[in-house]
Amino acid sequence: MGKLNYTNRKVEGAKLGQIVEKDLLKRIPPRPGSNAAIRDPFVDLNVMGKHLSDEGVLPIVNGLFSAYSHTEGLPILHLEELHLADNDLTALCLISLSAVVRLGAEDLQDIDLSHNNISVVTDDDVSAWESFLTSLKDCAVLRRLDLSGNPLGPRAFEVLVRAYSREDPLELSVSVKDDEGRMTSIDASSCDEEEAPPSHKLKALTLDTGRTSQHSSSPAASTPRSRGSHKSSSTVGTPAQSTPSSCRPAKYVTTRGIRSIPYIILSNTSMTDICALHLSYILTCHHLPGLLLARVPPAKAGPPAQQLEAYDMNSGCQGIVYLPNDAVSSAGERLLEIAEYARGSLSEDSTIDVFTEEIAIRTGAARLRRASSAANGSSTPGRGAGRRRSTLSITGIELAASNIDGTAIDAECERARSKVQGNTLRDFGTQSVDLWRIAMKTLVLARAVLSRPDEANHTSPGGATQYAAQLTTASSAKGEPVLAITAISPVPSTPTVTYKSDKPGYRTTDTQRPPSSHDSNLHTSPLSASIEVDDGHCEQRLCGLNKSLWVDIITNITDPVGILSESQREAIVDWAMDRSTLSRAREMLGKPDYVQIWRTLEGVGCLAYDVWA
Repeated sequence: MGKLNYTNRKVEGAKLGQIVEKDLLKRIPPRPGSNAAIRDPFVDLNVMGKHLSDEGVLPIVNGLFSAYSHTEGLPILHLEELHLADNDLTALCLISLSAVVRLGAEDLQDIDLSHNNISVVTDDDVSAWESFLTSLKDCAVLRRLDLSGNPLGPRAFEVLVRAYSREDPLELSVSVKDDEGRMTSIDASSCDEEEAPPSHKLKALTLDTGRTSQHSSSPAASTPRSRGSHKSSSTVGTPAQSTPSSCRPAKYVTTRGIRSIPYIILSNTSMTDICALHLSYILTCHHLPGLLLARVPPAKAGPPAQQLEAYDMNSGCQGIVYLPNDAVSSAGERLLEIAEYARGSLSEDSTIDVFTEEIAIRTGAARLRRASSAANGSSTPGRGAGRRRSTLSITGIELAASNIDGTAIDAECERARSKVQGNTLRDFGTQSVDLWRIAMKTLVLARAVLSRPDEANHTSPGGATQYAAQLTTASSAKGEPVLAITAISPVPSTPTVTYKSDKPGYRTTDTQRPPSSHDSNLHTSPLSASIEVDDGHCEQRLCGLNKSLWVDIITNITDPVGILSESQREAIVDWAMDRSTLSRAREMLGKPDYVQIWRTLEGVGCLAYDVWA
């Protein structure tokens, strides 16, 4: 194992970045360090606390990229750990880092970007952050992603849950051949040492939730940890010891993406209630670390293994470590506690009691620490001084101490989310969440365009139904989308769609995505509608266009970056075309604006990203 550790170097900043680049380039044949690199291509790169800044990271990225791009002969680089903590990095450096993550997707086990200045505020920040998260989708053995100590902000958590929702759910079963040669599916999460087929061995790791990978035939080895007991750090992801030939290790199942990372560290990331809301959706479906650790290489003995144990024993969290974050209110804390408890349903039935008991213990300990701090007059993590919790609220520890079934837990979690959503809409409006803002913008345009007029207006003055032959779209001077019918025809047909732009050199064709431009000379024209029958199926067409084409036209204007999912886009257009929704809207007129918006977003399924899809 080659360790490139620069923490003791006196050189800092961009100059150190250039030195690291030169060391990486030495690994490329026929340079002096190439022979050693071929013998041992596995590398841990540690450049922590050297004030690199974004400028200093670029040469390091260039060196890594060059080493990975060398394809002649044997590989010279397998980057297993990347430590860039405390280097004054911003979100913009994530674009270049994402290229390295993609190249090292099969190798990276630990990424540490903690205690930097990564903050996601502007659209450029969002683009860089999303690029980095997307690059993780192919990571197969990533054990830890540490983002703690960065002022990420609400938009970062929203992009995180959006990227999470776009990944496929983990497949935790494997297909193997039985004794008769037939393919059968085995649930890897419940496959023990005796059942795992030898033809599918990849690592000698058990799949028990205690993360103990020592194989033993003694009863103690298979007994769950008792309340308050401590695991030895040597058992956290350590390699298997000598194993009897009759004991066959479980398969090292390949899982990829953010969903497969056992430890995601988000403590001290300027979390607010909006962030807690987004994170709650990930918490309820992210597998517990005990199950995921069995699918990645074991942590190295010493500080790496001890760090994982510290997360488990001291953080009060399960894998996704979000404590402490002082700005989260009691409502946000309660939501996270309930979501944490709900994760127990992802484990096997035989281990649910162990998980929920540990959650209750850790959550209770954290609550006691907060109460003690408050009593001593010190700052209370997650709660302001003097704030009192309602005696009617249910928390994670209270749920864990009860016998409430999964359905009731889900309902309680949704109530906690609804409270945070309502408070956010009341205090900050739809602009606080990109999903809400885009959904409402799309709904307004869809309602304006697709609301069916009265039957008397379906025909032209001559009595004949008219259909759109050409559509032109652009943005108004105020930035709102404008759609104009620039040609009509008495014959139903699919019209051409032209996107206008005042940007020099922009080609206006029927296949271009609408730009962000302004053209105040275009105005919306009245639309005609009709019902046509095609092969016995009734389909509503507006201006000769079917619904799916209208979905594309409208969302290309309001949602060019694709924040809404396909199902959400269709639900918004269905809502806009349904006249019964107008009466429902009138019934809510006496209620506060934020309540009306909440119910509308709920009606079109746009309150949250669907992480279960």
